[in-house]
Amino acid sequence: MAETTIESPPRRKINLRSAEGELFENVVVPIPNVKTDLLSKIIDFCKAYLEKKSDAAAMKAFKKEFAAENWNILLDLMTAANYLNTKRCMCFYAVASRMKTMWIEEVREYFGVVNDYTPEEEQEYRAKNKWASVISP
Repeated sequence: MAETTIESPPRRKINLRSAEGELFENVVVPIPNVKTDLLSKIIDFCKAYLEKKSDAAAMKAFKKEFAAENWNILLDLMTAANYLNTKRCMCFYAVASRMKTMWIEEVREYFGVVNDYTPEEEQEYRAKNKWASVISP
Protein backbone atom coordinates (compact mmCIF):
# COMPACT_ATOMS: atom_id res chain seq x y z
CA MET A 1 0.00 0.00 0.00
CA ALA A 2 1.37 3.39 -1.01
CA GLU A 3 1.92 5.93 1.71
CA THR A 4 0.13 9.24 1.27
CA THR A 5 1.69 12.37 2.67
CA ILE A 6 -0.55 15.32 3.34
CA GLU A 7 1.33 18.55 3.47
CA SER A 8 0.03 21.38 5.57
CA PRO A 9 -0.09 24.80 3.96
CA PRO A 10 3.02 26.90 4.48
CA ARG A 11 2.83 29.09 7.54
CA ARG A 12 3.64 32.74 7.18
CA LYS A 13 5.65 34.16 10.01
CA ILE A 14 5.14 37.70 11.18
CA ASN A 15 6.83 40.16 13.44
CA LEU A 16 4.91 41.56 16.40
CA ARG A 17 5.70 44.62 18.46
CA SER A 18 4.34 44.98 22.00
CA ALA A 19 2.94 48.18 23.49
CA GLU A 20 6.34 48.71 25.14
CA GLY A 21 8.10 48.43 21.79
CA GLU A 22 9.61 44.95 22.25
CA LEU A 23 9.88 43.12 18.92
CA PHE A 24 8.96 39.44 18.53
CA GLU A 25 10.28 38.19 15.19
CA ASN A 26 9.08 35.28 13.04
CA VAL A 27 6.18 34.41 15.29
CA VAL A 28 3.32 32.12 14.35
CA VAL A 29 0.15 33.07 16.21
CA PRO A 30 -2.97 30.99 15.60
CA ILE A 31 -6.08 33.11 15.20
CA PRO A 32 -8.92 30.58 15.02
CA ASN A 33 -11.81 33.06 14.93
CA VAL A 34 -10.60 35.06 11.92
CA LYS A 35 -10.78 33.80 8.34
CA THR A 36 -7.77 34.16 6.06
CA ASP A 37 -9.33 36.68 3.66
CA LEU A 38 -10.46 38.91 6.54
CA LEU A 39 -7.09 38.75 8.29
CA SER A 40 -5.40 39.67 5.01
CA LYS A 41 -7.69 42.72 4.63
CA ILE A 42 -6.99 43.80 8.22
CA ILE A 43 -3.23 43.47 7.71
CA ASP A 44 -3.50 45.42 4.43
CA PHE A 45 -5.48 48.09 6.25
CA CYS A 46 -2.90 48.37 9.04
CA LYS A 47 -0.05 48.69 6.53
CA ALA A 48 -1.92 51.32 4.51
CA TYR A 49 -2.88 53.19 7.67
CA LEU A 50 0.77 53.46 8.70
CA GLU A 51 1.75 54.66 5.22
CA LYS A 52 -1.06 57.21 4.80
CA LYS A 53 -1.75 58.54 8.30
CA SER A 54 0.47 61.60 7.83
CA ASP A 55 -1.15 62.55 4.51
CA ALA A 56 -4.72 63.80 5.14
CA ALA A 57 -5.76 63.65 1.48
CA ALA A 58 -4.44 60.12 1.02
CA MET A 59 -6.12 59.00 4.24
CA LYS A 60 -9.45 60.52 3.15
CA ALA A 61 -9.25 58.69 -0.20
CA PHE A 62 -8.28 55.49 1.57
CA LYS A 63 -11.27 55.77 3.94
CA LYS A 64 -13.62 56.33 1.01
CA GLU A 65 -12.24 53.31 -0.86
CA PHE A 66 -12.41 51.11 2.24
CA ALA A 67 -15.98 52.23 3.01
CA ALA A 68 -17.06 51.10 -0.46
CA GLU A 69 -16.45 47.48 0.56
CA ASN A 70 -19.38 45.06 0.52
CA TRP A 71 -21.66 45.53 3.56
CA ASN A 72 -21.45 41.87 4.65
CA ILE A 73 -17.68 41.89 4.37
CA LEU A 74 -17.54 45.09 6.44
CA LEU A 75 -19.56 43.45 9.19
CA ASP A 76 -17.30 40.37 9.12
CA LEU A 77 -14.26 42.67 9.19
CA MET A 78 -15.74 44.53 12.15
CA THR A 79 -16.20 41.26 14.05
CA ALA A 80 -12.66 40.12 13.21
CA ALA A 81 -11.13 43.51 14.07
CA ASN A 82 -12.97 43.49 17.38
CA TYR A 83 -11.66 39.98 18.10
CA LEU A 84 -8.13 41.17 17.28
CA ASN A 85 -8.64 44.37 19.30
CA THR A 86 -7.74 46.48 16.26
CA LYS A 87 -9.42 49.71 17.32
CA ARG A 88 -8.31 51.81 14.35
CA CYS A 89 -9.65 49.43 11.72
CA MET A 90 -11.57 51.42 9.15
CA CYS A 91 -14.41 48.89 9.04
CA PHE A 92 -15.87 50.57 12.14
CA TYR A 93 -15.75 53.93 10.35
CA ALA A 94 -17.25 52.42 7.19
CA VAL A 95 -20.15 50.73 9.02
CA ALA A 96 -20.87 53.90 11.00
CA SER A 97 -20.79 55.96 7.80
CA ARG A 98 -23.32 53.67 6.17
CA MET A 99 -25.57 53.57 9.22
CA LYS A 100 -25.76 57.37 9.25
CA THR A 101 -27.77 57.19 6.05
CA MET A 102 -30.17 54.50 7.26
CA TRP A 103 -33.53 54.92 8.94
CA ILE A 104 -33.94 53.17 12.28
CA GLU A 105 -36.23 50.60 10.64
CA GLU A 106 -33.49 49.76 8.12
CA VAL A 107 -30.94 49.30 10.89
CA ARG A 108 -33.32 47.05 12.81
CA GLU A 109 -34.04 44.99 9.72
CA TYR A 110 -30.42 44.61 8.73
CA PHE A 111 -29.17 43.59 12.17
CA GLY A 112 -32.28 41.56 12.97
CA VAL A 113 -33.25 43.73 15.94
CA VAL A 114 -36.83 43.18 17.02
CA ASN A 115 -38.76 46.36 17.75
CA ASP A 116 -40.07 45.71 21.25
CA TYR A 117 -41.92 49.03 21.47
CA THR A 118 -45.67 49.03 21.07
CA PRO A 119 -46.88 51.45 18.37
CA GLU A 120 -48.04 53.78 21.15
CA GLU A 121 -44.67 53.66 22.95
CA GLU A 122 -42.81 54.30 19.72
CA GLN A 123 -45.05 57.26 18.87
CA GLU A 124 -44.54 58.68 22.38
CA TYR A 125 -40.76 58.24 22.11
CA ARG A 126 -40.65 59.91 18.70
CA ALA A 127 -42.75 62.82 20.02
CA LYS A 128 -40.34 63.30 22.96
CA ASN A 129 -37.30 63.03 20.73
CA LYS A 130 -38.26 64.90 17.57
CA TRP A 131 -34.64 65.88 17.02
CA ALA A 132 -33.82 62.21 16.32
CA SER A 133 -36.08 62.08 13.28
CA VAL A 134 -34.61 65.34 12.00
CA ILE A 135 -31.10 63.86 11.72
CA SER A 136 -32.29 60.69 9.97
CA PRO A 137 -31.95 60.70 6.19
